[in-house]
Amino acid sequence: MNNINVSFTVNEAQVLVQLIDIAVKSQGLAAAEAGLILTRKIQENMPKQESDPTGGTNGTDGSAGEEGPTFASFPSSGPSGATGP
Repeated sequence: MNNINVSFTVNEAQVLVQLIDIAVKSQGLAAAEAGLILTRKIQENMPKQESDPTGGTNGTDGSAGEEGPTFASFPSSGPSGATGP
């Protein structure tokens, strides 16, 4: 088996996991197994988050409670919302 190594920042890895999640939601079961395998590989290599000193984690969904990664903002092609009088 040939392997490749790619380095990501933590934010880039989180964004990649979000993109995989979007693809799985879009394609359903057809993409679920591949998405799960890739997501697990990424998450296994993410730095471990420390627990809250009170014994719990900082997030309610099993995450570290940090804000999620942000996607770049793209200029809109027109006004948003209602137009006209």
